[in-house]
Formats: sequence, C-alpha cells, structure tokens
Amino acid sequence: MSGPGPPRLTCSLAPWRQVSPGAPALSTEPWSSTRPSAGDLGAYGFRLAGVEDSAALLFPLPPDAPALAIRRHLTAEPGPAEGRLRSDDVVLPLQTGGWLELTRSPLEVGFHLRALPDDEMLVHPYLAPVAALASRWLDRESFHAGAVVAGGGAWARARCCAAPARAATSRSARKGVRNKGGYS
Repeated sequence: MSGPGPPRLTCSLAPWRQVSPGAPALSTEPWSSTRPSAGDLGAYGFRLAGVEDSAALLFPLPPDAPALAIRRHLTAEPGPAEGRLRSDDVVLPLQTGGWLELTRSPLEVGFHLRALPDDEMLVHPYLAPVAALASRWLDRESFHAGAVVAGGGAWARARCCAAPARAATSRSARKGVRNKGGYS
C-alpha cells in the first residue's frame, strides 16, 4: 500500500499533494470560554490592530509577536501607477484599485481604497503582501500556501515564489471543494 508521499515545497506549479490522508474536518466549534483577548490574536506572525471583527481568521500569538496597525482610508483617487520600495516604507498599487502604504516604524499599513472591505477581507487576502514585506524587514522568511479538504483528507500547495496559490484554491472552491487555506 503506497501513499502520495511527503509534501514538498517547490517554486513550480506543482500538483496538489495530500498531506493528511483521512484527516477529520476542521472544527467548527466556537471559541471556548478561555478565548485569548483580541490583543493576543493575529495572523502571519503579527498581532493585528484594526481588524477586531476577523476573529475567525486570527490565532493566538506569543506576547512578544510584533504588532501591525491597520488603517483604512476611503478615496476616489486612482493612486500611484507604480510602486515604491524603500528601506523604511513601501507604496504598492493594488490590482483591485487603490493602494497600500506600509511604514517600518511604527509598523503600520494604510489601505487607500474606493470601497472599504470588511475585517476578514483585510486579513485575507489584503494583508498577504504586507506580511511578506514586513517579515522581510524583521529578517523572517515567508511563503505562500493554500489547502482544501477533499477526498477524505487535506490537500496542500505551498509556493516559495510570488505566483499565488490562491488561484488554485479558488478554482477548487468553485468546484464545491471546501477551502481551508490561505497564506502563511
């Protein structure tokens, strides 16, 4: 009896790999009464301030995890045509319109958008490039991954380069596969 083998990290468009054959579905139970306070929760290794309504996407972090403040600005301006990357700040135009400005000290991101997304949309997918850049400033590595639950197990795709795994997980979701993935 042979299985699909261990998961691999690759920079190619590798096929999905089953990483937990027969794994039970993720719990849908609500947080227990010992749920951490909002200040102890975060994503991408950062304590997040400004997305308190996204608790379903946040995880407990150690108290020494760096904090990232999130600001939202409603604007009709088209924003910059090109991005700017400097040692202490970044400006990135967004594919959906608008732009983000990330500063190193204090560690803070401002999203300048025509319509303001809810907290969960800010955490995923909007914070993914922010987390990668901020992690680099902190001498930490980041990688891109997604997973779906299908066929009695969890299937994962991890990437070490910029092309999104999100497209593949989105295609799977459209086919009726439950998406349990994101960025890390």
